[in-house]
Amino acid sequence: KARDNMSDENLKQVRKYIDETISKTIKASRKLNANYFKMTERRLYAYPMLEQNIEMHQQDIEDIKKEVFGHSKDIVVYSPTSSYGDKPDVEEVRQERIKFVREKIWRDREELKEVKRALERIKDDEYYKVIELHYFKHVEKEEIAKILKCSEITAWRQKKRLVSTLSLALYGAEALK
Repeated sequence: KARDNMSDENLKQVRKYIDETISKTIKASRKLNANYFKMTERRLYAYPMLEQNIEMHQQDIEDIKKEVFGHSKDIVVYSPTSSYGDKPDVEEVRQERIKFVREKIWRDREELKEVKRALERIKDDEYYKVIELHYFKHVEKEEIAKILKCSEITAWRQKKRLVSTLSLALYGAEALK
């Protein structure tokens, strides 16, 4: 009945509006999906550095334990464990610095654990090596194709497929939108 009351021109405008809205929604969805893909790639590129960070931070803790803190007026450390107005003693400063570094290690380990869990889901894929070579070892695509004995196009398509799978493993259904 509502259609009977609308002119053909109004009906065309409504259809045009609906088509534009659907088109915008699809484009926005694709853009969001691309963001999850890019975020997954960023996490893969960061993976080797995070492993190195943990080793470096563990060494930092050992260095802090041995460090002799002098009396510099240029360095001011505020410690939540010291009383208001009191200067923290050397051991309090040392423990605060160690705590700060341990928090960095924890964050890096949590990130590595999450990415490792996702990687486990694709490790048996015949093209898994694409992920390792490209993101962790920064091997050129021509060389990757040679190593995998396939064309560059095949290697890149498989990389895209695997990263999409990892996006789903890392972000769940959000990566589908």
